[in-house]
Amino acid sequence: MRLKQNLPLLAIILVFTLPILAAAIALKKLDLQQMPTTQNGIFVNPKEQLQFNQLHNLLDATNTSSIEPGKWNLVYVTPNVCTNECTDKIEHMHSLYKILHQHKDKLAFFSATTEDITPSKSVDSFLLIDPNGSHILWYPAQKRMCGLLTDLQKLLKYNKNA
Repeated sequence: MRLKQNLPLLAIILVFTLPILAAAIALKKLDLQQMPTTQNGIFVNPKEQLQFNQLHNLLDATNTSSIEPGKWNLVYVTPNVCTNECTDKIEHMHSLYKILHQHKDKLAFFSATTEDITPSKSVDSFLLIDPNGSHILWYPAQKRMCGLLTDLQKLLKYNKNA
């Protein structure tokens, strides 16, 4: 008799707790680090502030020691001696600038050697630095720059801060 009286209460408790338990079990079973993402670069976690001894601005051929604040900054890490492949990547960056020209006020292009960056970064890679100066995405050496272009287009399209 008592069980019949408590049956609605038990049903209500089960209705509310079973979805929570199922969600907790599903989250434990899924490895969220392996889930696919839409960006092509590798997130730098945690964000890091980089120090530059010297940066070469690829658009106006000047040298500076800091990124442009308030803009997205793309830094190509070059070897100490620039080879043909390095020169090709710099030309690709000029092509990126032409493609993204409508966002020229939001984007700056630089190159630097590993000796000019603290902490040191791998040669022949691209670093994306947000408008606050934090290094957030890293692009390892790659032959095609389509992924980098796609990410930049998305960032610049949806970014309201820069």
